[in-house]
Order: sequence, then structure tokens, then C-alpha cells
Amino acid sequence: GSRLVMGFGIILIFIVLLGIASYQQANRLWKLTSDMYNHPLQISNTTRDIKTDIDSMHILLKDIALDEKLSPRDIALKTNKINFLEAKVFKSFDIVYDRYLGSKANVDSAYNAFKSWKSLRDKVIMFRLQDDAGLAYSAYKIENTQYRDMMFSHIQVMVDFATNKANSFFENAENEKKQISLWILIALISMFLISGSVAFIIYKGIRTPLVILTRITDRLSQGNHDIRSKYVSTNEIGKLSSAFNNLADSIQQEKTLNEMSSQIAQKLIIENDLRLFCKELLISLSTATNSQVAAIYFLNPEKSHFEHFESIGLNAEKCKSFSADLREGEFGTVIAQKEMVRVEKIPADTIFSFKTVTGNFIPRDIVTIPILQDNHIVAIISLASLNDFSSVSLLLLSEIHFIITARIHGVLAFQKITDISLMLDRKNKDLAEKSKELAMQAEELKEYNIELKMQKKQVDEANTFKSAFLSNMSHELRTPLNSVIALSGVLTRRLKDQVSEDEYNYLGIIEKNGKQLLTLINDILDLSRIESGKEEINISRFTISSLVESIIESLEPIANDKQLRLINTIGHNLPEIESDNDKCHHIIQNVISNAIKFTEEGLVEISAKQENNEIHISVRDTGIGIDPEYIALVFDEFRQADERVTRKFGGTGLGLAIAKKYILLLGGSIDVKSKPGVGSTFTIKIPLVTAGSRESNYNPEPELVTVQNPGNYTLNSSDVTGKTILLVEDSEPQIIQMSYILEKNGYTVLTARNGKEALERISISIPDAMILDLMMPEVDGFQVLESIRSQPETSQIPVLILTAKHVTRNELFFLKGNHIHQIIMKGVVNRTELLEHIKSMMNPSLKTDAAPIKRKVTQTGKPVILVVEDNQDNLETVKALLEEKNEIVGAADSIEGLAIARTLHPDLILLDISLPGLDGFAVFDELRKDQNLRHIPVIALTARAMKGDREELLAYGFDGYISKPVDSKLMEEAIEKLMGLGKSEE
Repeated sequence: GSRLVMGFGIILIFIVLLGIASYQQANRLWKLTSDMYNHPLQISNTTRDIKTDIDSMHILLKDIALDEKLSPRDIALKTNKINFLEAKVFKSFDIVYDRYLGSKANVDSAYNAFKSWKSLRDKVIMFRLQDDAGLAYSAYKIENTQYRDMMFSHIQVMVDFATNKANSFFENAENEKKQISLWILIALISMFLISGSVAFIIYKGIRTPLVILTRITDRLSQGNHDIRSKYVSTNEIGKLSSAFNNLADSIQQEKTLNEMSSQIAQKLIIENDLRLFCKELLISLSTATNSQVAAIYFLNPEKSHFEHFESIGLNAEKCKSFSADLREGEFGTVIAQKEMVRVEKIPADTIFSFKTVTGNFIPRDIVTIPILQDNHIVAIISLASLNDFSSVSLLLLSEIHFIITARIHGVLAFQKITDISLMLDRKNKDLAEKSKELAMQAEELKEYNIELKMQKKQVDEANTFKSAFLSNMSHELRTPLNSVIALSGVLTRRLKDQVSEDEYNYLGIIEKNGKQLLTLINDILDLSRIESGKEEINISRFTISSLVESIIESLEPIANDKQLRLINTIGHNLPEIESDNDKCHHIIQNVISNAIKFTEEGLVEISAKQENNEIHISVRDTGIGIDPEYIALVFDEFRQADERVTRKFGGTGLGLAIAKKYILLLGGSIDVKSKPGVGSTFTIKIPLVTAGSRESNYNPEPELVTVQNPGNYTLNSSDVTGKTILLVEDSEPQIIQMSYILEKNGYTVLTARNGKEALERISISIPDAMILDLMMPEVDGFQVLESIRSQPETSQIPVLILTAKHVTRNELFFLKGNHIHQIIMKGVVNRTELLEHIKSMMNPSLKTDAAPIKRKVTQTGKPVILVVEDNQDNLETVKALLEEKNEIVGAADSIEGLAIARTLHPDLILLDISLPGLDGFAVFDELRKDQNLRHIPVIALTARAMKGDREELLAYGFDGYISKPVDSKLMEEAIEKLMGLGKSEE
């Protein structure tokens, strides 16, 4: 390092000196060049310019003096040029005066002569302007002979001086160049010689030891581990030589350790018997470390003491066990630290000795090695030597400590496995005998499992038959009940005041009992649906006060008939709840009607209060009460207090059972307190928020109807001025098509290509309406709908669903409660159909004009309703209910119904679903395929009244739904609604 620094330092000094000298010589050359340029060269150029300008002035003055044709204007122009050149000459004289290196008197003489020439020039010009050519010519002659020559002679003196000065500068520059060249040559030769000498010295001082180190390194790599470097120096290469020797020592030592470790490992792998293994281990360690004594101790099963197991050089009978907890003796430190411990340099007069066969053994050095398992010492190996352990021995013990630990664990595990194997052999014999017994039991269990499977299959079949039976029972019972209830109602209206009072009351009894029978059927279906787990919860927001008021209004006539007071103390200060309105209505109505039923006199009082997150509704009566022994049975199916109560008050015992199951489904509870002869109090506890509900600040819209083919209308552009529609759609072709249709009809269209972008746009500006796709990446249409309905400011945005997704029943329930105007399936979008529904959505008060349908005009002029019904009684029932305002045409099967529809083109079709041959769905499909029939409204008239049947039929595309038995009022309202929208023009 020092040589390199010195060598490069010398070279650097030479470079600096050469740079300084070069800089100085360059400055000297520059000064010579600058002086030559600023003085001789500038003086020569300037004096030459003066002479040129004077010649030009002389020529102009000659023209003025001799040319008699010049006009005064021409003379003035030439005079101006002379004045310009004169000013230029004066500037040139200033430059010459500043830079002339000779006598300034030469410059003054030429300058004064030029100034004197000016007065003569002025005379020539003045005479010429006075039109005195003679005097002008005489003055010019004087100028030419006297002043011009005198000026040129003075200027020539300066020119000659400048020329001589330039020659002098050139000679000096040439001399300088010779001196610089000589100096540079001497400097380069000196630098070359000195640098070469320094480089040679450095090269020789580095290369020689490096060659030696390279040679011995090659020999080391070839396997000669005894080779060492003999180069000794205090410089870096000397340190490298010393490091190489240390590395060679380390490699040789590592090789020795590896060989010894490998030999010991090979010996230890052979034995698996614990005692033979320990003997071989101690012999190998003693030999490798030159130890005279070696012993191994194992932790006893109780883990209280380490007991002597095997040793070399010791009297085994004298070796005692030692405590695993007290940490005593020479092994205490090992137990405490759980690391290998060395006790070295033990003095000769120590009392620390071992008992051997021939006498006491006083060691010089002791090494103790712990064997760990799960951080606990399970064995200890002790080695003792009369001499100090070498560093190689200590390194060897550190290296093979892991191997010894692993092998001891393996041998111990092998010993355990051997012991377990022997034990398993004994147990296997016992198990073989027991297996015979188990085989016999397995055969018995197999036969039992077969019986259980058969029983399970029978139970499943029974459940299937039960569901089918309930469905068929509902259909078969509702069909005759339809005629009983509807016709009794018709006769009640028609025969009033036409028959005796007793006969008229008979009709009321028939209608009342028919409705009771229908209630019983509905209760059985509700119970079956709850037990099968198919009951669904439809969440909405409502108040208990309004719900109870509507129930009391319907039950008040019954209470008045029994002369009971029906008291409602529920105030309007209770909060809204989020629950299933229908189920809450069913629960409360059932409890109140039950109280009225079992109360002969007195009152029925309804009260409510909020406690924590629940509304507690209490229904107290002054009825017969319930015996304590029967209170636990009142909520069981088909159970009442006792047979006497059943005989007196009637009933099936399903009402309270269904109410209890409904309230549990809503997360609430119901209980009762009663005293016989005093009365009962039923308490209904309904949560403020039913589990699974979501926050909503909206009112449910009318049911959804999938568009088939609505009537046409003409869109008035004034209706949509300023109306904005947000189109949420990820399909680019669909966006282009919809935007074209809407913008052409006057709407302003905003687009969002996913749900996230739609929510961002709505947060900026709320549109008048939305057209929403359901299936989109990241945030889908359902999430968008749920988000906007959770905010008061967006909860009332009308939304039209445009989707290719099959909408399931649960999804339909969700959409139904979220203010959806319409669902339109993707495909070929009917422009007229789309615009009609958008107009209806944007302007709910507008009615669309249906396209006129050609039909045969009847003689009565009444609307024609086609009833497709295979049950003659039901057909007659519908005729009886509707023939007063409509003309009814009946068809007994689907084929006849389609034929009549194509011939008659009725105003409305009432279609039974369970038809022989083609069912109601197939008939509906045929009607929608026919261009002449597709606009006729179709109402499903069916006994299918299970949960979800109504939504399924509406989602399929039916314009309305009427269940059997028919409620005449509801049917008339549904028909009037559809006839108002689709009534044909005569």
C-alpha cells in the first residue's frame, strides 16, 4: 500500500508540475498573441481604414468641386456622406491614439492635419453651393497638393511603426516556442525515467510474493494440506500470507474433525441395543479425546435422579446416583445451564478424584456433556483426562454433540419400540380372541344398520307422501270450498229479502263454516311449512300500534256480539320495528281472538311497552283461565286445556301452536300467566330488529310483473323534459342500444359500467330513475339496490331491472320489497315496450293507451271473460260471481280454451293452472306466442296456495293471481284493475 501511494504520488506531482508549467507558457503565448492583435494588427487595420475613408472623402469632394451638373440636392447628399466618413475617421483616430505603442506626436500630427483639411473642405462646398465653380476648383487644388499628401505621410509613419512592431512580436513568439518545446522534452524524458523506475520497484515488490502465494494456494487446492507460506512481512501481502497459513490450519483441523466425526458416527450407527451402544460410544469418545475415564448417566423413570448406566476406567460399584433437582457435585452446573461444561486446570492437591480399580484417579481436565430432549436433560456423559483436552478434542465434542444426542434419542426410541412390540405381541393375542367376538357383533350391527336404512327410507317416503298429500289435500279441499263459499256469498246477496229469515241465515251459516274450514286448511299448511323449514321471513318496517288497530277493527264485531269490551291502550310513541308484518299480524290476531273466544263476560285489554330491544305486547282477558296443569300444553299442536273446553268452545288447538312457532322464528317469545275463573294474560315479545333484516326507509311497492307484451303508446317529448336516467350496465353493445333509444326520445342518459361507478355517480347527482343490470363485476345490482335503499335521499328512486339472469324466488322477494317498477329480460329489447314502462316509471300518474284488440262484439256490450277451468262447479261459481257485469265464456280444458281465445279474442282470461293435458303454464306460453292474443291480460285462477306460489306465477309472467276459494271482492278488484289497463276499444 505504501509503495503504491508513493509511486502514484510521484506521478501525480509530475502531472501537477507539468500542468502549472503548461499553464504559464500558455499565458505567455497568449500575451504575445494578444499584444500582436491589440497593437500592431489593430493599428494597421485602423490606419488602413483611415486612409480608405480619406480617399473616399477626397473623391466626393472632387465630384463637388469639378462636376458642374450637380444640383444643390446632389451636393447636399455628397456632403452628408463626407460628414459620415469624417465621423468614422475621428473614431478610428481614437482607436489609434489608444493602442499606438509609438510616439503619440505622430498620431497628433496626422489628427491635426485632418482637422485642418476640414476648413478647406467646407470652403469648397460653400463655393460650390454659391455656384462659384472657379473658387471651388482653386480651393480643391490647394487641398489636393497640400493637405492630402501631408496626412498620408503622417499616417504612413504610424503604419511603418506598426509593421516593425509586428515583426518584433513574431520574433519573440518564435523564441518562446523553441524554449517551451525544449522544456517539455526535458520534462517528459525525466518523468518517463522516474515513473518507469517507480513502476518497476512496485511491480517487483508485489508480483514476487503473489507468485509464491499463488503457487502454494494451488498446492493446497490439490490436497496438500501441510503446505504453508514462508513469506514474512509487515505489509499487506505479509498479512495475506499469515491469513493463508491460518486458513490452511483451519482447513486441516476441519478435515481432521470431519474424519473423526465420521468414524464415530459410523460406529454409533451399528448398534441399537442401549448398553452395547453406550459402551461403543464411551470407547470412541475416550479414544478421540485421549480421555482416561468416561461414564454415562440416564435420568430414571421417576425423573428424580441420574443413575449410572455404563463407564470406562471406573469402579462401577462405587459410582453413585445424583439428584436431578439439587444440582449437586460436578454435574450441578451442567444441569443448571443445560450446556457442555469444562472444568480445567484442576490442581494436583484437589480432593476431587474418581475411584478406579487400582486406586483414586485425580483428573486434570473434565468435560460434561448433557443430552437434551424437549429442553429437558435425559442423560449426561462425563469425560476426564490426566492432561488438558486439546482444542481439537473440544471442537470434536461440539461437532458431534448433535449426532450423539440424535443417536441416543434413536436408541432410546428403538428400545421403547422393542418393549412396546413385545407388549403388543402379548396384547395381539388377546385382541385376536376379542376380534372374533367383535366380528360377530359387527354382523349383528350390519343387520341392524340395514334395518335402520330401510326405516329411514320409509320415513323419507312418508315425508314425501305427506307433502304430496298436503298439496293434493289443499287443492282438493279448496276446489269444493271455492263453490261453497263463493256461491253462498252470491246467494246471500241475491236472496236477501226474497226468502225467509231462517233460510237466509242458513246461507250465512254455510258461508261462515266454509271460511272456518278454509282457516283450518291454512293452519295445517302453515304448520307443515314451518316444520319442514320452508317458511320464509319477509322483513318490512311498521308500528305495533297501527298493526293492533287494524286487528281490533276486524275483531271488534265478534267482541260486540259477545258484549265484551275490547280495550286498546297502546300509544303511538312506540318505535317502528323491523320484522315480518304478516307473521306478527297472525300472532297477535290469534292471541286476541283466542282471548275473545274464551271470555264470556268482562273485557279483553291489549297493552304494549318497550323493554330494551324488544316490544312486549300483553293481551289480558277476564275469561275462564287455564288450570296450572294444562298451562304447559297450550302451545302444543292439536292440544287444548281439556276435553270439556274443547267440547264447549271448539277449535283444533293449532292457533297458539302456530303463533308460538312464528314468534320463535322471528327471534321472540310468548308466555302466559293464568288463574282459573279469573283470566289469562299472554305476553308476546317481539325484537325491534329481527335477525337478518336490513335498514330500510322505504315503503314496499306493488308486486313485480315480468313484462310480456304491453300495449303501445305515443311518447310526448314534453313529458320527459329534463328527466335524467342512470343506465347501470357493463355490456357496451347494450349501453349503445339503450342510450340510442332513450336519448332519441328526449331523456338525458348517464352511464355507469359497474355498481361501484353507479354509487359514485349517485353520490354526486341523484337521477330521476335508474335502469339496472343485476349481474356485474365487483358490486352487483343487488348490492347497488340495497345501498341506495338504505339512504333516505335515494330510497324512492324508481328502478327498472334489465337483466339476463334467472331471478330466483328469494331474489324476487328481495326485489319486491325494494321499489322495483319492472323486470325486463334481456334479448331483443322491444323499443315500444321499453319506452312504455319507462314513461310509466317516470310518470306514475299517466295511463298508457292499449293497442286496440279486434274482438267480436257481443250483443250485451259487456266485457268478455274467458274462464279456462276443468272443474264444472268452479266454472259455475265464477259465472255466478261475474256474470252480472261481464259476459262469461267457459272452457273445460286447455285445447278448448285456446280455440275459443283465437276465435273470440276476449278482454280477459281466467286460467286454471292444474289442467288435464296442457297445464296452465303451457297454455300461457301459447297465448303469448300468438301475436293476436299476446296483449290479453291473463289471471292465474288456482288452488295452489303454498308459500311462494303467488310470486312464482307472477314472475312467470301472469298479469294477476287469484287463489281458491275465491274472494269475490279481491277478484273483482283484480279484474277491474286489469280491464282498466287493457280494455278493448269497441
